[in-house]
Amino acid sequence: MDRWDLLSVVTALRKELGLADRDIMVLRAHLSVLPHGLLDPTRLNISFMSVSEILGRACGMDERRFRRGEARLEAAGLVARRLSANGRRFPERNVEGTIVNAYGIDLAPLLACYGNLLDQHRRIEEDRLALRALKNAISARFTAVMKTLAASAAPLPHWIDDLREHLRNAIRRKATPQHELRAIDARISELENSIPPIVDDAPSPRPAPIRADSHASGTVRITTESEPRSAPTTSQPDTPPDDDGQTVRHIESKQKERNSPTPCHGLETGIDGNWQQLHTMATYYPAPPSSPHQTAKILFEFSSFLGLGTNTVEKAIESLGLLGALIAIDYVAENISKIGKPQSYLMSMLRCREQGEAIAGGRLPPVNVRRASGRDQMARAMYASKDMPSPEQVLSPYMTGRHYTRANTEMLGAPA
Repeated sequence: MDRWDLLSVVTALRKELGLADRDIMVLRAHLSVLPHGLLDPTRLNISFMSVSEILGRACGMDERRFRRGEARLEAAGLVARRLSANGRRFPERNVEGTIVNAYGIDLAPLLACYGNLLDQHRRIEEDRLALRALKNAISARFTAVMKTLAASAAPLPHWIDDLREHLRNAIRRKATPQHELRAIDARISELENSIPPIVDDAPSPRPAPIRADSHASGTVRITTESEPRSAPTTSQPDTPPDDDGQTVRHIESKQKERNSPTPCHGLETGIDGNWQQLHTMATYYPAPPSSPHQTAKILFEFSSFLGLGTNTVEKAIESLGLLGALIAIDYVAENISKIGKPQSYLMSMLRCREQGEAIAGGRLPPVNVRRASGRDQMARAMYASKDMPSPEQVLSPYMTGRHYTRANTEMLGAPA
């Protein structure tokens, strides 16, 4: 017999044998000591390895715990301890060196009761499968009775909730006795007998007279005056129309993010009427932009004339928004002849606004103050639409890095 099949049977019956998981580990260590190959009950099957050495095969278990496991295995009738006078474990050999006797843990009782263990395991498995089949049958019968009650529109008994709760607990419990399930089945039978019979009031169909219709071709077609209708059936479908047979909760999938650009009509209408208020920028770009991306393109190109870096313009857009950056940079362009370092001046404007001050000559109010100026009206028109893209979507085509020259500043009349 195979030692590991024997160990699997003992592991499956450990609760019936009164063994713990550590006791199974002790038995496994002793089985691993025996010679390789199939076990022969007629041969000497004694584990005589010393405890200090065999502990490594038991995952380093403590010696005292290991010895207690051997005692529980002996109490269960699976092993027999055969120790020498001083408690040592060793083999005895003959002149030829063959082991003829040994002192240690004798596994012969385990091999002798292997057949009984198999029969016990088979009976337990049969009882488990029979109990599961009985639970499924009772549950299915109760569901069918409840559907029939719903179809007949009969009043439900007052104890129906208690029966449903009792059945649910009995099915979920692992060790439910069969007599309890039989009692539940008897109550289901009582509930089934209380269902009133469904009487079909529809009249039985009568055979209609047969009429022979003659045609020009000489053929005869036999028809009836009225086709008999089948009586309505009282059987119900096994699942309702809104059930797809699943017993788990439906999980709605998340909507996919759409990166396709959408038209921004609020931006177009806002810039058409207010673009000329950006005096310096409108001078170089008379036609107002028709999309947020075109607006960002104009903003970056115009900023390069002032010597503003890409990072500075991006910070202005993140702090002020696209329209606020247009207003601030247009203000810098108007006063370029008075500003020695446009990039530092713009960063100073951003810090002042974060501290609660108005910037750009009062055109951009502080963060917590809302003014109804013409430029704010244009800002509301630009950002009122829900289709307004984020700053990342607007700036993504232009975040490639630029190198600005002093000549760009001189184009607007800035001092060299």
